Amino acid sequence: MISSDATAKMPISADVKLYAGSDPLSKKTKLVYSGHFDTNQIVYNFSPKIRIPEEQIQVDPNSDYDIGLATVTIHTPEQGDFSATDSFVVLYEK
Repeated sequence: MISSDATAKMPISADVKLYAGSDPLSKKTKLVYSGHFDTNQIVYNFSPKIRIPEEQIQVDPNSDYDIGLATVTIHTPEQGDFSATDSFVVLYEK
């Protein structure tokens, strides 16, 4: 979470990648979404949020498992870059 009085108006950007696999145990290696978001595209409520329209995620429900992996890299002008990975991301609704 990026949230404090000092960083509330800091320009940040983010790179997001979503990956799918063929079943729950397979490696999530198929890139199904890649995008860059600048400050104007990041929604601020209690903390920064990125919204990706489901039609932009290129999954095939016939071959891709509905749970995938996300990597997010945040770029900040003062603190530099940092990233995180989440291995339990819903790619589409069954």
